[in-house]
Amino acid sequence: MGIEEEGTARGMEGALRPFFQAASRLLNPIYLTPPAILAISLKASPDAIAGLKWFLLYALFSTVLPITDLYTRLRTGRISDWHISTREERIVPLLFGLLYASAGTLTMLLAGAPRALSACMVTGLATGLTALLVTLGWKISLHTMGNALLCTLVVVVFRPGWLSPLPWLLFLLVAVTGTSRVYLKQHTAWQVLAGGSTGIAVALAVFAAFGLL
Repeated sequence: MGIEEEGTARGMEGALRPFFQAASRLLNPIYLTPPAILAISLKASPDAIAGLKWFLLYALFSTVLPITDLYTRLRTGRISDWHISTREERIVPLLFGLLYASAGTLTMLLAGAPRALSACMVTGLATGLTALLVTLGWKISLHTMGNALLCTLVVVVFRPGWLSPLPWLLFLLVAVTGTSRVYLKQHTAWQVLAGGSTGIAVALAVFAAFGLL
């Protein structure tokens, strides 16, 4: 590669970096969970009031408690950054995530939540357990796993046809998430592919167990 071509390539890389940094930051599953679950809750509930009630209960365990936990860890220096880039630092937050998901699953089941929402909570629990076991020895992409999981849940619940733009837009969201993590050298391509495949597989397995496929 000539000096001019090398300079052009570096210029393109520099231009793309802000986009992928923003994508990695904004497409964190912890931010995308509330809108996805709100849509599913409204779809699965008999009316909007019930849907909002179930959504708020779900959000307590899936978003409020995890974000509070991570923020506290970040402020006290127990994790180095918001994305928990260091694999060893992920173990304890994942354990607490399992605790919140377990409490949420039990609460949703005992409260008689719609089956689709209970299945979503169990999916989160199963994914968290899988992520923890893998993280003990390998750094899988939690961003891609979480977003692939959410997108699969939305497609399974809403069942759009393949001619609908929805599944393709969701696929694009997961692809941008994974690409940003590889571009920023937070993960390898294999870690991203493993995360996405795991999220999809766990979601389908849990919904099949609930008889919702």
